[in-house]
Amino acid sequence: MKIKYTIFLIIFLSTVFSVNADIISDTDKFAWSSNGGWLNFKAAHKQARVYDDHLEGYVWSENAGWIRLGTFVGGSSFSYTNNSATSYGVNNDGAGNLSGYAWSSNIGWINFNPTHSQVTVDPTTGDFDGYAWSQNIGWIHFNNVSPAYKVTRLLSGTYRIGVNISGLATGNTLQLTNNLIEDLTANTNDTFYFVSDLIDGKNYSVEATTQPSTPNQLCNITSPTGVINGSDVVLDVTCTTIQYSISGSINGLDASNTVELSINSGAEIIVASGNDFQFQNNLNDGTSYVVEVLIQPTTPNQTCLISNGSAIVSGANVTNILINCTTNQYFISGTLNGLISSTSLIIQNNNNDDLSLNANGAFVFSTPIVDQQPYAVTVKTLPSNPLQNCDIVNASGLVVGADIMNVEITCSDVIFSNEFE
Repeated sequence: MKIKYTIFLIIFLSTVFSVNADIISDTDKFAWSSNGGWLNFKAAHKQARVYDDHLEGYVWSENAGWIRLGTFVGGSSFSYTNNSATSYGVNNDGAGNLSGYAWSSNIGWINFNPTHSQVTVDPTTGDFDGYAWSQNIGWIHFNNVSPAYKVTRLLSGTYRIGVNISGLATGNTLQLTNNLIEDLTANTNDTFYFVSDLIDGKNYSVEATTQPSTPNQLCNITSPTGVINGSDVVLDVTCTTIQYSISGSINGLDASNTVELSINSGAEIIVASGNDFQFQNNLNDGTSYVVEVLIQPTTPNQTCLISNGSAIVSGANVTNILINCTTNQYFISGTLNGLISSTSLIIQNNNNDDLSLNANGAFVFSTPIVDQQPYAVTVKTLPSNPLQNCDIVNASGLVVGADIMNVEITCSDVIFSNEFE
């Protein structure tokens, strides 16, 4: 019966009833069988429901277990044929005369209109009366004076409180309560009903006790409080995932520069400058993000590297993305010609970074120059044995985004006035 109970509870909570049903009294809810004991028509989660043309729901017996009053769970106008396993149940002729069969896996069929008796429901008082018959436990009595017991249908009009959930993220759950008395758990986008009905004219107050958290969401209830006014109440509950900002800091960016950043392959692009940045569009909690440099700074040329650039938004603003920028550096190089072997030449760049050359060919200064900065190659010490003059072509200029490779140094012998070297 546990499997049947679970299936029924799911159906009961998620089905929209199109007509209103009367429920059983909280106090007058027991029938009696001498062989089977008490039968509870308002057991927790599975109470009986009385419609003008049929009954639905379950009855609980400590000795017989669950007794089902009918296969139908739709709540609309319906009549059981009682000729198959999929259409058995107790019918109501509208005047309160019941007929048909309930079923228990433990005691079998229960006839509500047996020979010599019939179960009835008084249209004025709602009281059940008469006897039902079970082949296994005998007569079931619905109303007795001494000892006093009876089953009573509440005729004041009872209605259901439901919630229509939308926007709930897959895998999330929302905890709700009505009047701080009865709880309800919703775990999908559907219509759910609180188990207990409310009498017409009663107040209801639905609120969220635990918001969804994986991802974090905020569920708002439309018109959460009110008064029952002759019909079921279904409240719209709209859930939205909480969003968080994506931001970080920038180190080393030149004051005249900007860096172009993108998030999630260009879903949003921003041009950042200064010491910090923030993307304009927030991201849903639980969303993965990847921040990249789309265009590196160019005046001067810089290279910006990202730390903490990828992760998942987890319930808080992201503030720890770090962009470190360094200005690109380039080497100063060239060629030397005409230097006499066994002698040497010392050159400098920007009056520093001495470089000794003792052979013709290519040379490179060891210290690079930052982009957009000047360079100036000069001769510090001329060759002296024998003495030579050295001229420099393309000796100075501005580094602009590339190595300087066209410095040319040409050395030649010194000619004296007597035409001797």
